[in-house]
Amino acid sequence: MKTLFIALTLSATALMATPKAALAQSSEDTAIKAVIDDETKASHAADYKTYLTYWAKVPYASFLYEGKQYVGDVLWKAMDGVFANRKPTQTNTTRTGWNIRAVGSTAFVTFEQRDENLDTKAVRETAETRYLEKIDRSDGSGAWKIVNVTVVLKPAK
Repeated sequence: MKTLFIALTLSATALMATPKAALAQSSEDTAIKAVIDDETKASHAADYKTYLTYWAKVPYASFLYEGKQYVGDVLWKAMDGVFANRKPTQTNTTRTGWNIRAVGSTAFVTFEQRDENLDTKAVRETAETRYLEKIDRSDGSGAWKIVNVTVVLKPAK
């Protein structure tokens, strides 16, 4: 876990040191955003089969949420449990402050997210990171897959 924290900290430091011109949106940035957006839509739709297609099935895949770290098999079992009883929600999700650093077959992403449940009107604001890897497909092309999600809840206003 220390290694993951150090890697995320170093990646964030490198990202912040990158000139703004180098952060212009590229086709890779667009593809990465689409993976994150579509994974979120599948989660809100309670569509576990589709949700999993956005994740890299690697032993070091991890999810850090509210101080709880889930890695590898523990992560997959936790997801199985969460989605077993999940019901679809009507949620409006907006993201701001995107920072994307894609180098080769890896990408580190930071953003702020606001979720509003349209039924309950509950609002959740978070600061989030994603680590993605481009995984080879059988046709030789690559697809961006999520390897790590880190979610930090912002204090209620």
